[in-house]
Amino acid sequence: EALRDKGVVLLWLCVDHWKKAGAAQNGIRLALLLAKRLLSLGLANDSLQVLEDIELKAVDTAETMRALLGQARAAKTLRDWSKIQQVAHRWGGAFSRQGQLPPTHSTIELLEFEAHYNCPSTHGALPDSISECLKSPAASLAHKLSAASLAMIRADNDGDALVAGQVFECVLPLRPETSNERVAWLTTSVVYHAAFGDLKRTPELLHALATEGLSISQPALR
Repeated sequence: EALRDKGVVLLWLCVDHWKKAGAAQNGIRLALLLAKRLLSLGLANDSLQVLEDIELKAVDTAETMRALLGQARAAKTLRDWSKIQQVAHRWGGAFSRQGQLPPTHSTIELLEFEAHYNCPSTHGALPDSISECLKSPAASLAHKLSAASLAMIRADNDGDALVAGQVFECVLPLRPETSNERVAWLTTSVVYHAAFGDLKRTPELLHALATEGLSISQPALR
């Protein structure tokens, strides 16, 4: 019943039951779902607390990775950029302990880019590696579009028409399929045309972006 219900109260009771029974490991699957639902409701602080508790108790590497990724997403909602960097460091360490390299072009990579851009010590800058995301055949469509929107915003802030044109050329042939992909594509296009391209296209693109943003059902993801 807790799994069918889209709310959080019953799930929270189930997770609490396992904790009080001294079998928190049994409740990790439910706790991960609880954290996801909390974040979808905009309750990022609560989600973060649940995920930090999961990280401490998880014995399965996959569960640890899911907890860390969830923490990074919650930290983004809270605009806690230093927290994202801390989580990303632990995420990379978890792979190292397994004798593995972290996967390239991951969600964590995108969140690290955002954290780098927004942290006071590196504000307005992006790592050079973001350009690799735009051209790499290993990067997914969603990854390329998200990286492109960040790169375009930086180019706009820097007044760099050359970089803006290069980014726009990379995304122009891409065909977004999901709402989040369309939002990223439209964001890149709006910024490009408003600052460097055809200004007359900006109103229609802004309207399309606003409409697409409203189609995202989870408020925390808009």
